[in-house]
Amino acid sequence: MVAERHRSGAWPVAGSSAATRGTCSGPPGCQSDLQFYFLFRFHYYAQSVPESADHHAMYKQSPVALVAAETKFPGTIGAPVPPSVQRALAEVLGDDWVVDQVQQGIAFNLGGGPPVMMGMGNPSGLPSAAIVRFANRDRTRAIALTGGTVTVETTRYGNWPQFREVLEKALEATAKLLRPAGVTRTGLRYIDEVRVGDIDGAEWSNWLSPAMLSPAADTMTASGWLPETWNGLAQYKVGQDRHMVVRYGLQPAQPGFFVNPVGPLRRPGPSRTGAFFLLDFDAFWEPATIPIWNTTDILETYDQLRQPVRALFDTVITDRLVEDVFNREEE
Repeated sequence: MVAERHRSGAWPVAGSSAATRGTCSGPPGCQSDLQFYFLFRFHYYAQSVPESADHHAMYKQSPVALVAAETKFPGTIGAPVPPSVQRALAEVLGDDWVVDQVQQGIAFNLGGGPPVMMGMGNPSGLPSAAIVRFANRDRTRAIALTGGTVTVETTRYGNWPQFREVLEKALEATAKLLRPAGVTRTGLRYIDEVRVGDIDGAEWSNWLSPAMLSPAADTMTASGWLPETWNGLAQYKVGQDRHMVVRYGLQPAQPGFFVNPVGPLRRPGPSRTGAFFLLDFDAFWEPATIPIWNTTDILETYDQLRQPVRALFDTVITDRLVEDVFNREEE
């Protein structure tokens, strides 16, 4: 999920004395153990940890491909954004940010199918005058404004406080320049591409929780029927008007990525190819009413949306994955 790990280490799973994450006491208790563990971790994050605090060490080899946060507000998406807004935003962001005229969204590939255009760019075919988009100079972060949204994305995610700082700057600029009448949605997305080398589908049981594997994996593998790819989806209710959608599964070697490495944001590091495991977390809040715009409250909402994302990520990965893959030295 992220380039960080909780410093307290592994947490024991109900029904097991092992102190490894992502394990369970075995059928038929495995699913209930995982559910209990997720609920325990969520309670820990919600009750014991300051919401914006950084309690994670950064991974040396982060699996994160993209982190994005989008806030929607009443307005007309597609209406021209006044040039004065672009000039004012440039002053707020400073010299480290420049106008970016990229007119394409970030391409996502799922299961080897055709790419799906998403992200800030211009995925809906809006006229260029309807989007104000800035990128940092190494093109790994971007901020975009339309008449009804503000979005922050990065392909170089370090930890939550670093990302939150940029998000706060974008929200404050939106409040100052556009004066939104309220908030209609906030969404936070983490996309991870987990790579452990040339292994087949059955071997992922050594790296991830059994809950992430293909259906009846042990039975099918024992019969010599090895899983090649799979995709799963689950939705959780994580609070009042708050939900989290999780997409996961083994992705094929072609095209070998979910987030386009040559998209509008540059993905740092060496080119990544081959099969990988997708972990895609999408947490969002869609209030039944339209609360007034308050930057502090919006940031707190993002803090809270991150909690179940972090808890579930820590649940499904194993210590072996962290130690042998995420924290291995660069070659």
